[in-house]
Amino acid sequence: MSGWWAYLEERTCREVDAAVLRDRRLSAVRSVWEALRPLGIGLHEAERVVHTRYEALGDRVQHTPPDPLDLPSLAARAAALPGRVAAVEAVWDGDTVHDYWFVFLVAVLDFPRRGEPPGDRLPPP
Repeated sequence: MSGWWAYLEERTCREVDAAVLRDRRLSAVRSVWEALRPLGIGLHEAERVVHTRYEALGDRVQHTPPDPLDLPSLAARAAALPGRVAAVEAVWDGDTVHDYWFVFLVAVLDFPRRGEPPGDRLPPP
C-alpha cells in the first residue's frame, strides 16, 4: 500500500473507499489529490493510491459495465439524443497508470433541442 494512505484523514479514507466501491475512479483520485496536495503529492501518485484501493477492495467494487460498441446500440443512443446528430467526434486518449487506451465518441448535435432553432444561447443545465 502506498505510504500516502496513512496521511489521509479517516473521513477522506471513507470518501475514497466509497467512490472506489462505486467505481468512481476520478472522484476518488480528486479526493486523494486535494487532501494531500499541501504535502506535495502529485496527480500520478494520487492515481496510484486509488489503484491500490481498487486492489485492496477487490471483488467488492461494483465495476461499471462497458458501453456497448456495436452499431445498433450506438445508433439507438444517438437517436435518443435531444437533436439531430450532425457529426461524431472521436477523442483518443490513454491512461499510463493502468496501461490502457480509449476512445470517447462524442455526438455533435445541430440544434440544442428538438425543434429549437440554432442561436447564441445555451440551454439551461
